[in-house]
This record gives sequence, C-alpha cells and structure tokens, in this order.
Amino acid sequence: MKAIKNFTNISLATTIMLMTCCGCMDLFAEYAVRVQNNSSSDVFFSYPSLSIIYDDGFRFYPDTTIYYEEYHLIPRQDFRYLGVETKSLENWFSYFPNDTISVFFLDVETIETIPWETICNEYLILQRYDLSIEDLRKMNGYITYPPTEEMRGMHMFPPFEEAIRTKQE
Repeated sequence: MKAIKNFTNISLATTIMLMTCCGCMDLFAEYAVRVQNNSSSDVFFSYPSLSIIYDDGFRFYPDTTIYYEEYHLIPRQDFRYLGVETKSLENWFSYFPNDTISVFFLDVETIETIPWETICNEYLILQRYDLSIEDLRKMNGYITYPPTEEMRGMHMFPPFEEAIRTKQE
C-alpha cells in the first residue's frame, strides 16, 4: 500500500513539473531579436513578419512604405521578441531578401482612432528604424524605442537628433 502511495505522489509531482515546464518553454527559447519599449507609453510596432513575407506584393527595404496592417503591442517598460525562435541573427535574416529591415513604431491612440489608410498615406508613425544585420549585431539583437545613444548614426526616421529632441519635450 505504501508503494502505491509513493508511486502516486511521484506521478503527481512529475505531472505538475512537466506541466510547469511546458508552460515556461519560452523562457528557454532563443530569439535573435528583442524589441524593448523604454518609453512611458504603450506603443505598437510593426515589421515584416513571416506571415506577411509570403504574401504577394510585399515590399522590402529600401521601400519604407508602411502599408501592411499587422502590428504588435509593447506595454511601456516591457519587451517582445521578434519573429520565430531562430537563435542567431543570420538565421533570422535568412527569411528576408536583403540584410536590412524596417521596424515601425506607432502610437496606440493613433491606431485606435485613425483609419489605417490615413496612417499609411500620412505616414503617422512615431519612429522607423532601418536596421541592418550589422546594426543589430552592435545592439546584441536589442531594438529599443525610443532610440538610445548607441543607435546614433543608424538609419531612422525621423533622424536620431529629432527623435531625441521630441523625447525630451
């Protein structure tokens, strides 16, 4: 009887441990790129994700037109991983036709109150980074909004100096 009770306890403990580990799988995943929102507001970001890369007519950098309505929320002082678990920047960039991607940051209120067509036509973005694989290597795969001093000299719109001035106002 004692053996059955021990077996039951061990089985229960093992089941709980496996369920806990499965729920935490992302903690052990290795993502190449992480987007960090260091601002005091929630923001949306958009980038060429796998789901839109394969759509016909997708535009890549140097075309910096924003037209695909796919964006992701990053709460203030939080982060999100980009894309799929890829473990290296080289693997991540292998999904794209060149070594530069555009990442767009958008205001939550803008997304919630202005039609998407107007956002695209009037380019109502907070910031756009055009980041090469080398840029991301310099930042260890961390993209931060608003831009940090480390990002000075990287291609962005509005330019770094204007973005920093706006941040300080």
